[in-house]
Amino acid sequence: MALVWLGGLAWSARGLVSQVDHRGLTAQLDALNAALEPNAVLLFDDGVPIGNGDFFGTPLQFIYGHNAFALRDPALPGADLVRAVEIWHNSGRAVYWIGDPAWLSEHDLAYEGATYTLRSQRLESSDDHRPTAILTNEWVLRVARIAPDEE
Repeated sequence: MALVWLGGLAWSARGLVSQVDHRGLTAQLDALNAALEPNAVLLFDDGVPIGNGDFFGTPLQFIYGHNAFALRDPALPGADLVRAVEIWHNSGRAVYWIGDPAWLSEHDLAYEGATYTLRSQRLESSDDHRPTAILTNEWVLRVARIAPDEE
């Protein structure tokens, strides 16, 4: 009976055991990091409780040495945030805005932009049936390097 039970478990684990979620995402994050200047400040325009700043900012900070900030409502600090960008530039650090660059235009900040698309696959999440579907995740990151003021 025990062998039949173990055999049934092994049979039902097909697909679950071999699936590795987000395979290749680390290499894509390495490529994104290579496009950034070392020790940069990354400002993620995140209007959601958990977003790109949390998902990508965490490894970019703790593995690659950048300072990452997830801004939940960048309209609030306005002039204070512009002043902080100026201070970071004056200390020799590159500052990147990751998200919609409309805020940069509203505050007359010059920038150079690029778009990075990160893709990975994961097994579906399910509470009521055996997960079988492989889902593709795609994140489009609009990265803008904020140019220092020329005075």
